[in-house]
Amino acid sequence: MSNNIIKPFWSWNDRLRKEELVRQIELMRKSGIEGFFMHARGGLKTEYMGEDWFGCISTCIDKAAELGMEAWMYDENGWPSGFASGVVPKRGIDFQQKKLETAILNKGDRLPENLLGLYRVSENGFEKISSAEDGCFAVYYTVNPYYTDTFNPAAIKCFINETHEKYYERFGDRFGKSLKGFFTDEPQYGKNVTPWSALFPELFLKEYGYSLTDNLLLLYFDLDGAEKFRSDFYNMAARQFRTSFIKQMYDWCTEHNCRLTGHMMEEDTLLTQLGATGGVMACYEYFHEPGIDWLGRKISTPFIPKQLGSVARQLSRKTLTESFALCGWDVSLNELKWIMQWQMVNGVTSLCPHLEGYSLRGERKRDYPASVFYQLPWFKEAYKPFAEFICKTGTVLDEGREEAPILLIEPLQTAYIKQNPKNTKGINALQSDFERITVALSDNHMLYHYGDESIMEHFGSVKNNKLVIGKCEYDTVIMPYMLSLTESTLKMLTEFSQNGGKLYFISEMPSLVNGVKDERLKRLKAEKADLDAIKKEYGFADITTDGKENKNIHYTKRVTDNGDRIYYLVNLSDEEQSVTVNTNEDNVYLYDVITEKVAETDGKLTFAPYASFMLISSETVKPEKADGRKTEYISISREFKVSESTVNALTLDFCRYRIDGGEWQPETAVIILQRKLLDLKRPCKIELEFSFSVESGALTDNICLCAETPESFELLINGKPFEFKDDGYYVDKSIRKSNISEYVIQGKNTVTLKGEFYQSEDAYRVLFTPGIHESELNKLTYDTELESIYITGSFGVRAEDEISYGERKSIFAGKHFILTGMPKTADISKITESGFWFFSGAMELTGNISLNKKENTKYVLSIEKLNAPAARLEVNDQKAAVLMFAPYSADITEYLKNGENKVKITLLSGNRNLLGPHHKPQGEIYSVGPSTFTDKYGWADDTSQPAWTDDYSFVEFGIV
Repeated sequence: MSNNIIKPFWSWNDRLRKEELVRQIELMRKSGIEGFFMHARGGLKTEYMGEDWFGCISTCIDKAAELGMEAWMYDENGWPSGFASGVVPKRGIDFQQKKLETAILNKGDRLPENLLGLYRVSENGFEKISSAEDGCFAVYYTVNPYYTDTFNPAAIKCFINETHEKYYERFGDRFGKSLKGFFTDEPQYGKNVTPWSALFPELFLKEYGYSLTDNLLLLYFDLDGAEKFRSDFYNMAARQFRTSFIKQMYDWCTEHNCRLTGHMMEEDTLLTQLGATGGVMACYEYFHEPGIDWLGRKISTPFIPKQLGSVARQLSRKTLTESFALCGWDVSLNELKWIMQWQMVNGVTSLCPHLEGYSLRGERKRDYPASVFYQLPWFKEAYKPFAEFICKTGTVLDEGREEAPILLIEPLQTAYIKQNPKNTKGINALQSDFERITVALSDNHMLYHYGDESIMEHFGSVKNNKLVIGKCEYDTVIMPYMLSLTESTLKMLTEFSQNGGKLYFISEMPSLVNGVKDERLKRLKAEKADLDAIKKEYGFADITTDGKENKNIHYTKRVTDNGDRIYYLVNLSDEEQSVTVNTNEDNVYLYDVITEKVAETDGKLTFAPYASFMLISSETVKPEKADGRKTEYISISREFKVSESTVNALTLDFCRYRIDGGEWQPETAVIILQRKLLDLKRPCKIELEFSFSVESGALTDNICLCAETPESFELLINGKPFEFKDDGYYVDKSIRKSNISEYVIQGKNTVTLKGEFYQSEDAYRVLFTPGIHESELNKLTYDTELESIYITGSFGVRAEDEISYGERKSIFAGKHFILTGMPKTADISKITESGFWFFSGAMELTGNISLNKKENTKYVLSIEKLNAPAARLEVNDQKAAVLMFAPYSADITEYLKNGENKVKITLLSGNRNLLGPHHKPQGEIYSVGPSTFTDKYGWADDTSQPAWTDDYSFVEFGIV
């Protein structure tokens, strides 16, 4: 396999300018990024699929080729993929998404539109009836006019014609060369739905030989025949969805010399998969590079990445993960590494960071942040070493054969039978039971894959006493709790067992084949699984603390073509773990993926929080000589000087306002005011008045006003007209700055913006149409966006209210702040509280270390905890290290001298304290969506907590 590279979502979310696109590509390349997905997204001002759009695409493909990068297309305007920015569903009802609904009716009730059947339920079963009667059950379908019937091959052909073919017309000679392929995002037949298509009755009758509509009631009632009917129904739906959408796209890409990548909708559980795709593992067959999606600053059980990692190894496919959305603006590089390593140890090895924003203007800065790009202060300094670590680790894991002798069958067929939209307890219990088994296997360091029965049918066979799926062989197969198997799986397991293969069940044997009782299962030779005995039989690695398997450390193993064995071990916890590793092999060494050097080890390893180690067992490698020097650890004082060049900030996100020259209204959060004006559903004249207070020590000559689209407003400062003279940008190219020092006075200051508020009719349609689909919302673009303004300069910011602390490094500081003189020193453990509440940037802290150097001694500067994404360390004006991964330490011996040594630590912040969200009562949030910044709840928010407070919260920044 080729070297692993990072390919981010590059969010094209404003009016595109070719020179800016080229600049951003060059920034990516300098930062270790070797590919990108050109992703149309909400906020896009350039016409999607218009001539300017294609001109921008051409420029970027050419620039990528020049720099040796991979250019990829995202196949939709917004998401989910498949509607061609609305073109497909506009072709009519046959191309529009549908789902089943139910109702209880009485005699004389009006019948639902699109009725499929009326049913009488009794103790003896059910029957279909011709007219409504008291207490009867109706099944009907509804139509979503904004998204596509993904079961309909003609609809998907229309999508391809309107998207892929148009790219091929213009760039066909570059397909597979400078333009690598397409990313398809969240294809689905719905979300949490029971699917329907007008094609279903004929498909079902042809496949199974009996009526679909006569039996629809069985999807909702656990009556005789329900097991078979649900098995037939969901197998048909899942197969038709895969064939119509995924396979058709895959075949088109293959025929046109390009690759298909992307991820499916709702991978999280068997229940969510049945409501969206019918099962994700079988879909991976029809991707050249299948992927997953992982949201938020968290990890979970192995379930999601293990699904993909298993199929990818079985079919020898590269993998991709779209990760880091919703992590928030304070996420650290150590946390990003943790999220990625959890996926890599489970088989997902290539990264698509979500996302890199072309612009942060307006709502774009709240688009499931962070934008992991130049807008982050740490990007320029730290992203390249981060990318190098991730890519080199992924490259090693992509090489050779993964050793995983155990196959755990995923109980999707049982999920089909358990699925009842009226009662999900059964399918939820099935999910919990399956995840319990997979966690037990991983925690006890047993190497395994999942088996999907469709993949097994297409690629499975029995070879002697091994079950083979594609490129992988298994001599142990475990059946979790399962009610039903497919016919092909039963035949395969029967042959496997008869040939001496080891077949186990966890709790009880399945009793159904395709939803029907089958006596053959009673003759299937299988034993009840004893995981401890299975582990001893295989000699898997022991990773222990105090003689017990350490469940915080997970591992995977590769065997290379030359026979070397690679062990990749990951600490999934936020605490240090000391373990003893016994691989049951000789010649085991530590392997450094960056330097590619090996070193001797006694198997006793100490993992810092979220740290990893790679071991190699080899008869040919030569370890480095051990460093015989004594190690001395250097600590630093808490008091450091703050560089005079530091630029501080104050975010102003509340303002007085008046509409159309009316009465002034009390201070309101700007983000709430934006929604109030949208609710008017009309254009209006608007005046905003922001205020801030200044002490005399803050009156410097570099005070700047930073604002978005300042050309759209008449500006006044302290009542005086102000001409905005552009002095460059702050944080993002859309936030322009202008020096206002001569206008600022001691005491209260005001900044007034006068302008017009207006939106297109299409924006109002999307915002206020009841039941609008996410496909429309996800490509929404505003004309006027009212935003916070920022004051920057060489000043401090003092919080006037009481300070308190909360979870997740949260600090609560009331709502009153005053600009003061710049602090000369700072407690490096409490920089936020030392006058830098809204700070975003690079903070230079200088101090001294007095040292009498000793011979044969290694000096290591060590920081216990870094409350910053990254820090640059300089000793005596020489760059010594960039600290971003725990343990936060660096060998600085070569930079030291006897006597006084100058130490400069440049802390590189995130944008959380500048951009928020500031107004959540619980403080810092690890699942951040657009609504998280507002007083309303969205799908990503914790609705058990209050949505808003006028008070501010921040996060800690500094060195512990």
